[in-house]
Amino acid sequence: MTLTVQSNGSGGYRLGINTEDSRDIFKCRKIRVRLFLPDKREIVCLTACGNPCDKNGNWVAVNPVTLSPYRKKGYDLNKKELSEWIKENSMVSPKKLEFKLSHNGKEIHLRYIPKKDDLQSM
Repeated sequence: MTLTVQSNGSGGYRLGINTEDSRDIFKCRKIRVRLFLPDKREIVCLTACGNPCDKNGNWVAVNPVTLSPYRKKGYDLNKKELSEWIKENSMVSPKKLEFKLSHNGKEIHLRYIPKKDDLQSM
């Protein structure tokens, strides 16, 4: 799975999830995600932004009040510790990072897979 380093608008960074993965894998805001990073570092965060979901946990594409489509937007992973890790490793936006996806009950696990050029900055 590819996540994109993005500015969070407050001088830090977050990881952006594309629309298709947001809809098909994460499905809702506030889904618990555990990131496994080098040096046995783990960061737990929740999906944020993006389209809402209904009470059954399904992605909502149309606003039920206005009947207008929601703008297609993927979720973000945004946490201070994650922003610090991105800065420490000079992974400025818009850098694409690879992760291996797995599930553990209600938690999604993403294990970082460094590419050759990522290792130079770590």
